Amino acid sequence: MKRNKASILVLLISMLLAAHASADSFKVAMMNLPTQETFKNLLAAIADLTKNSFDIQVVPPARTAYLIENKQVDFTLPMVTIKDPAKVAALKYAYSTPILYQSAFVLITNRGKPIDEAELIKGNTKGYKIEMDVSNVDQFEFKGIPSTNIEASLKRVSDGSIDGYIHSQTTTTPVLKKLGLPNLKRQLYEYFDLVLTVQKGGNGEAVNAMLSSAIKTLRGSGKYDQIMGDIVKAAKYDDWQP
Repeated sequence: MKRNKASILVLLISMLLAAHASADSFKVAMMNLPTQETFKNLLAAIADLTKNSFDIQVVPPARTAYLIENKQVDFTLPMVTIKDPAKVAALKYAYSTPILYQSAFVLITNRGKPIDEAELIKGNTKGYKIEMDVSNVDQFEFKGIPSTNIEASLKRVSDGSIDGYIHSQTTTTPVLKKLGLPNLKRQLYEYFDLVLTVQKGGNGEAVNAMLSSAIKTLRGSGKYDQIMGDIVKAAKYDDWQP
């Protein structure tokens, strides 16, 4: 009997060691955004499912691209996708297969200085001064003016120093409500996919496969919607004005 118990104990320890040995640890760069707690909850669910561990560092949005380009992290999140195939091909990192959700980006302008959105889509042929987060300057059909301060940009739109500002609805809404600038106008600019990014080459394919499998499982179980439901809903365009 004692020998059987000892054998069972050895077997259990061996199984635990094997499970531990098969688990991996990944370095993750997460954008410093108001929604970061939701993304941390998503990673916690993936870790619980895969038994992997994630070493998360929260960094400014522009920093995430540098870290994944230089293979200092295994993946980043979230990242807004670029729609221009040529620009995507030139990236030094790769987009994940799963799309986290679609996010509405808004164009914020001064009511006294209306601009033609169609001209922006054509490549900003009229030379409007449009600021955007430094991480998004290559995102659109034209080259934007980099900004690292949403409040400062919106105040410049308000005083007429620049013509507009583009960023995600989820990021701009709380700032707009805080500032309460009545001469600002907002409108839907475009929807963009938000994804994770992985290394181009290196362990990129393996990491993408792990994330894809985990997110597919979470979606199938309903756990993904439980975690991400609020942010997905908030990312849909809400037609209100300051």
